[in-house]
Amino acid sequence: MQVLLFCSSNAIAQQCDSSRPLSIHADDFVFSVDGSVINLESGLTWMRCAIGQKWQDGTCVGKPKRFIWTEALKQGAVFNQRSFSGKRNWRLPGLVEIAGIVERQCTNPRINAELFPRTPSGVFWTSNHKKSNKQSKAFAMDFSESGLQLLPQNSFAYIRLVSGRD
Repeated sequence: MQVLLFCSSNAIAQQCDSSRPLSIHADDFVFSVDGSVINLESGLTWMRCAIGQKWQDGTCVGKPKRFIWTEALKQGAVFNQRSFSGKRNWRLPGLVEIAGIVERQCTNPRINAELFPRTPSGVFWTSNHKKSNKQSKAFAMDFSESGLQLLPQNSFAYIRLVSGRD
């Protein structure tokens, strides 16, 4: 059985197959009023909105921004200067960390929309990179359908920051 969920204003149509088990359960997270969630299993705190959006009235509003990888790496420091959710150790997630928030039951985007509302269906940078003789590349997670990708570092992608255990 397929269930089609429609989100307002940004015209994102998420498709979820309820016959498949959820891979990410909202019960495994603690919700903060400031727009972050804490994964009880991993101890990681995630920003619920992509960079460029802001948390307002229980959802993410605004247009998410895309960055080249070197600029994406700097965004954690921007949030650490002023503190967000009482934390000053925000950063790009690693491959394993971002893979941990992929919802395999859903597509467009492949994420739990209750935890991460209005997530764009697109590519998000990770902190992992690969140097080659020709061109430096970095890993990104595509929350539409493609999954893990290796992109040139001058490509543009979205960002969702994570904070490690305190």
